[in-house]
Amino acid sequence: MNGVRPLMHEAVDEGLFSARLAAHIVDGRAIEQPQRRVPLAIVFSDPDIGAVGMAHDQLDAGSTVIGTAKGSANGRAQVLGAPDDLIRVYADARSGRLLGASLITSHGEHLSHLLAWAIQRGETAQQLLELPYYHPTLEELLQSALKDVARQVKG
Repeated sequence: MNGVRPLMHEAVDEGLFSARLAAHIVDGRAIEQPQRRVPLAIVFSDPDIGAVGMAHDQLDAGSTVIGTAKGSANGRAQVLGAPDDLIRVYADARSGRLLGASLITSHGEHLSHLLAWAIQRGETAQQLLELPYYHPTLEELLQSALKDVARQVKG
């Protein structure tokens, strides 16, 4: 575990990176740069708080669009008594490629995890909008935020 990102999944990666580095040195092989996972942090609370990929303060405001969705416009959030749920998705303004997200939502650990997969794969808002979204679900919050991104993309 390190002091920069003290999370269990990061500690596992650090251990693997160290073991691979040692094996490369012992075998006399070239050292390869490890591929890191997309940053993912979740506070398991009610509602959950999630930060995925690039943080808002790391973004270039001139080349980024932000899609927003609120629980007050989502039927499932209303049923759960969570009208204050909020998702913000950050994407490249030209391509729509997802860069990061922040959220405060009921059961947000699941949306955070799905967003981490999408960001790591280099998905765009449009590609994710082509996937099914069932009703009534909290995933429709993500769909709304992605639609907001897609409306703003210049590419």
